[in-house]
Amino acid sequence: PDNPENANSNAGKISEKIGKRVVTLYGGSINPENAMSFFSQKNIDGGLVGQAS
Repeated sequence: PDNPENANSNAGKISEKIGKRVVTLYGGSINPENAMSFFSQKNIDGGLVGQAS
């Protein structure tokens, strides 16, 4: 699992490398307690909910 700030930074680096903004879904350990901290990040557009669903 990653933290929201690092996931955001990595998503931004991917967009920079590609040369345009890409839609990024975080696929780590998202749950009801931490979802909004990931979704509020600039470069994270949503998440893939697995075990918590």
